[in-house]
Amino acid sequence: MRKLGDWLKGFIEYGNVGEAPEHVLFWSGVSAIAGALGRKCYFDQYTFKWFPNMYVVIVAPPGVIAKTTTSDLALKLLRKVDDVYFGPNCPTWQALVSSFEKAERVVEYAPGEAVPTYSLTIQSGELGNFLDPDDRKFMDMLNTMWDCGPIEKATKGDGEEKVEHPFLNIAACTTPSWLSDSIPPYMIGGGLVSRIVWVYAEDKARCVAYPGLEIPATIRKEKDTLKRYLIDDLGAISRLEGPFTLTPEAYEWGRDWYRRHCALHTRGKDDTRLGGFYARKQTHLHKLAMVLSASRSDSRIITLEDIQYADREISALETTMLDIFEGIGKTETANVADRLADFIRRAGPVGVSINTAFSYIRGSLPKPKDFDEVWKGLKRSGIIKVETTGPQQIFIALPADKAGSSTPSQTKANPKET
Repeated sequence: MRKLGDWLKGFIEYGNVGEAPEHVLFWSGVSAIAGALGRKCYFDQYTFKWFPNMYVVIVAPPGVIAKTTTSDLALKLLRKVDDVYFGPNCPTWQALVSSFEKAERVVEYAPGEAVPTYSLTIQSGELGNFLDPDDRKFMDMLNTMWDCGPIEKATKGDGEEKVEHPFLNIAACTTPSWLSDSIPPYMIGGGLVSRIVWVYAEDKARCVAYPGLEIPATIRKEKDTLKRYLIDDLGAISRLEGPFTLTPEAYEWGRDWYRRHCALHTRGKDDTRLGGFYARKQTHLHKLAMVLSASRSDSRIITLEDIQYADREISALETTMLDIFEGIGKTETANVADRLADFIRRAGPVGVSINTAFSYIRGSLPKPKDFDEVWKGLKRSGIIKVETTGPQQIFIALPADKAGSSTPSQTKANPKET
C-alpha cells in the first residue's frame, strides 16, 4: 500500500529546503525511480523492448545549486531499498562485470521465458571520474547498455566475458567547463551525448545559508516522516515486475505525436546539434513515461497525462541543452566571456563593478591582462557598456535589441582602457 499519491511530488517537497531548482529535484527523483524499477519492468514493442533506465546528468557551475548534494538526496533513498544494486563510479571493465554479477535477478518476460537480468545504478558526483570520452570502447558499451543490449569483451585471463541482459541507470553531475574541455564537437550529433538527459541550472531556487538551522523542529519532524514514506514507496516501486501498457487515449496521442515528430525531425534531414537527441526522443519519452506511471501507482499503466507530462519535461530541457552544447568546441576564453556576459546581464540595470566581475571569473582567468581582453571584447561587441562612477568602472549589459550595435557612448575611448 503506497503512502504517497505521487512519489516525485513527495520527493520535491522533501528536497525543497535546499537551494536546488525544482526541475533538478525532479530529475534526481527520476533517477531514483528508474533505479528501483530495474530491468524487470519494460514496454514491449514486439521486436524490441523499452526499459526505464536513464542517463541523467546535472550540469551547473561549481558550487551554485549543490548539484551533487541534490542528486545524492535522491540516491540515498534508493540505497535504503533491498535488492537494488549500485556499481562503481570509477569503473574498470572487471569491476563493472563483478557488480553486474552481484545484481543478478531472474525475470519472467513471458510464460516459460525466465531470464537472468542484471540491474545497476551508477552515481557519480563528477562525470569526469566515470567517463573518458577518449575511451571509444567504453563509450560504445554505454551506448549499447542504454538500450539494455548485451555487452561482451575478450580478456587475456578469462577469455570472453559477457553480460547478456544488463540494465544500467546513471545519475551524474558535471560542470559546463568540463564539458567544453572534454567532449569533442563530433560527439554532439549522436552517440552517447544524444542518449543523455542533460539537466542544466545556473541559479539557486533560493539562498539558504544554514539549512540545518533554518528548518523549524515541526518542519523537521514532517520531513523525517516524509523521508520514511519515500523509502517505503520506493521499496514498493522496486517490487513492480512486468510490462507497462498505454491507455487507448495515450496510444492515440503517442501515434499523433510521432507523426508530427517525424515530419519535423527525420534523421536524414535534421543536422542540428540536437539531431541525435531528436532521433531518440521517442525513446526518452517512453522511458520517462514509465517512471511517471510508477511514481503514481503500481498499475504499470501509462496514461495520457503521463505521456504528455513526459513530453513537457523532456521538451523543456531542449533550449538549455543547446546552451550546453554551444560551449563545446569553444576556447576557454570564449566560454569565460559568455559566463561573464551572463553574470553582468543578471545584475540588471545596476551592473557590476570591474572588481566584482574580476572576482567572479578569476578562477578561470587569473591574469588581469586576460580579463581585460575579455571585457573589452564584450564592449566592442556591443554586449555590455562601461560607465565610470567615481573611481570605479561599472559593467552594464545592453538590451538584446541593442547588443551588437555601436553607440557613441560605447565607441568613445575610456582613458582607463589605454
